[in-house]
Order: sequence, then structure tokens, then C-alpha cells
Amino acid sequence: MRSSFRVLDLSIMQDDYRDKVVQTALEHYAQAAPQTKHRLENALSRINIKGGFRNPLTVPLPLLKPHVIQATKQSDSVWGAILNAWLELHKNLQDNVYGFLVSRGESVSKIEELGEGFTDYWTPEEMQEAHAAFQTQNPDFDDDDVKLMLCCLTGRAPLALIWVKWLRELQDLPADSPEWDSMPEFVKVLEHSIERNRQAREGTQRLRRALETLITQTSEELDHFEYSSNVSEWTAEARSTAEAGKLVEEVERFTEHLKKHAGIRQSPQPAFHSQDLKRRKELEQEEKAIKETYRYLSDRLTPPPAPEPPPRPDPGTKSAKPQSDSRQPADDSSSQEGTDRRDADLMDQESLAHSQQDNTKSQEREKGGDPIKTEKSNNLTLHASKEIATQLQGNDRKELWHGLLWAFVYEDELPAAYWLADALAQSTPIPSARQKGQISSYSGFSPPETDAQY
Repeated sequence: MRSSFRVLDLSIMQDDYRDKVVQTALEHYAQAAPQTKHRLENALSRINIKGGFRNPLTVPLPLLKPHVIQATKQSDSVWGAILNAWLELHKNLQDNVYGFLVSRGESVSKIEELGEGFTDYWTPEEMQEAHAAFQTQNPDFDDDDVKLMLCCLTGRAPLALIWVKWLRELQDLPADSPEWDSMPEFVKVLEHSIERNRQAREGTQRLRRALETLITQTSEELDHFEYSSNVSEWTAEARSTAEAGKLVEEVERFTEHLKKHAGIRQSPQPAFHSQDLKRRKELEQEEKAIKETYRYLSDRLTPPPAPEPPPRPDPGTKSAKPQSDSRQPADDSSSQEGTDRRDADLMDQESLAHSQQDNTKSQEREKGGDPIKTEKSNNLTLHASKEIATQLQGNDRKELWHGLLWAFVYEDELPAAYWLADALAQSTPIPSARQKGQISSYSGFSPPETDAQY
């Protein structure tokens, strides 16, 4: 399956480069081989040029070139003949690219063998890689000339990857496949999309040129109104054709108002009051139009601010504890909250006990006293666990149970302290049967069987 030479229009063949290729071929075609000249003359003979010229090549170049450029956009025979002449006129580049392709094991063809189109495609990545590799070895050649020569000698046209995939799938589609029946309608939809997007691109380009003209021709007046920094940020991003056309008109009107204002402002001061009043009135009218147009354009051409990145978390800040899910069953929530509260109470009690323990030992070492039993300044008395256990058998006071807790902590009997603290935190009968067994194993006594609460 061959593709049109006009596929070049989608990639490397911009308008200025097309103009350069056509002009080179027309100016120097006489230097080409007879076969090349004959092919070009036959192709150009189909172009209708007003003025009664039988041989288009006798038409003055300035008159002929626009007709040929337009024909290359519509006729593969004209484009092929122009490319054939261009190829022969770049013999040095042709020889270098030919040697480069052969060294890479690429298949090389001649432009005559391409007939009316290319036979394969370059993806953008493949084209960029080959172009960069050649330019590294041969940096003196023009970039666009190298790309075009690569296409002509390989028979491969540069095409976006998505279109390459489509075309290769079409090449593999059997001729009797029912999908071919709907192809004409698909082509119509595709052509409509191409035309719509072409007009949108042209509108964007016109708007971009209008903005460039505005900045270059009215820079002094933009400074006068203090608009320069904002106008420099205006962007001609992709827009619908109608919107782009409207904005182009407004930018051009804005430019004219600024120019007119500059002319009035910089004119000599009038000698008469009446003339000065007229001058000031004209300035006010232009300033009003300038400010209104500026607001209109600024609202539509100023790009939106970039979103701020989320704040980075402070490594030293602990994340907040997630709230419990209110949808959980009430019993589970209450149980979890109670457990958390008891754990916190126990941690506080243990921290306090260790602090008191350290202070007591320090004081006893200084005084030479007994570390087992000491009266502190805060009236907290620490006794041995066995002594407290003996008292508890006849006196079930809350203070004794707390004293027993601290005694366990002081004596490093932490398992017994844990169980006793858990019982105290739950406000349940003290101690439970299971906890009594735990306490007994550490303190050497059996607490009385009682359901007394503290």
C-alpha cells in the first residue's frame, strides 16, 4: 500500500520549507538529468496558469511558484516530480545519506521507484533517532534537508505513531473484509475532522502572530499603562476557529488604540486652550477604549494559575489519631474506648511509680535509710507487698490496694502490678478470682474473698 507524497505535509513540510524546496527545484531544474526534466515538465503541464503560457516552465518564477506550491498540496504527480528534481540537485547530501543508510543495513530506493507515493513509514522516534545519528556524523547539513533525504531514499514517510498503527492494520485487513464497506463514510468523517482542526490551528497561529505584533509595536505604550508584565503572559492556546477569530480582531483593535494614544500623547502641547481640551478629550477616549479592551483580553488570554502543590508534612509532627468510625457497633466502640483509657491510666501510673521509686531510692541512699519503707514529703508511704497483703486481710481499704500496686511496681513485680491496675481502672469488684490468683503468686498471700468495691 502506497501513501501519498502529501503525507509529508503532516510532519516536516511546513510552509516555509515547502517554499524553499519548490523554489530550488524550479530554479535549477535545467541542471537535472533529461529524464528528471521530462518528468517535471509533464507534471507542470497539467497546471492551469492564466496568461496563455503553453509551457509552464517559461512562466516567470515569481508568477509560477505560487501555482506549483498549491499543486503540490493537491497532486502527487507534481509533488513527486518536484522531489525528484530536488533530490538530484542535492547530490552531496544524497551520497552521504546513502552511505549512512547502507551502513545501518537500511533498504535504499530511488525516487523513481516510489511512483506516486511512499511505501512505508517512520515513527517520530525512528525518524528522530536516524536524523540525530546522521547529524552527529555530518553536522553541516540542514536539518529539514536531512529529514527529507531520509524519506526519499528509504521510501518511508514520517507519520505519528497512532497513524502508523492504523495504516499497518489496514494493510493487513483482507480485501473481502466487511470493514472496507464503511470506509468511504469513515474517510468523510476523517476529512471533516482534519479541516476543522486545520482551521483551529490556523486561528491559533493568527492569534499568536497578533500578540507578537502587539508586543513589538506597542512596547512603550504598554509600559506607560503598566500592562507589559501581564500582556507578556498572554497565551494563544488552542481555541475554536470562531473564538480565535474574535480574539484576533480584539488584539488588533487593542494595538491600534495603543498606537493612536501614543501619537496623541507624544504630540506637541497645543498653544490654545480649545486645542488642549480637544487633545485631552481624545486621550480620554483612547484610554477608555484601551482599558476596556485590556480587561476583555486579559480575562480570556491570561493562563490560569498553576495549582499549588500540597504542603509537605512536617517530619516532627505526628499525624492526628483517626477518629473512630461511628458506624461501628456501640459495644465495640465502648470496649475500645475503655481499653484505651485503661491503658493510658496504667501508663501514667507506671510512669509516676518509677519516678517515685527513683526519688525514694536516691533519698534513702543519701540518708542511709531502709529503701523498703520510707515516708516521703508528699505523705505517700511505700511498704513491702507482703506487709500490705497482711493488712488487706483485715482491712479492705482502697488506699491499701493502691499501696499494694505501688509496692509491686517498686519490687519490679510488674505482671502483678498490671493485673491489679487493670482491676482498679475497671471499677470492678477487687480483686476478681482470676486476679487474686495472679496477685497471690507474686505476693505470697491470698486476698480475702470479698466483693467490696472501692
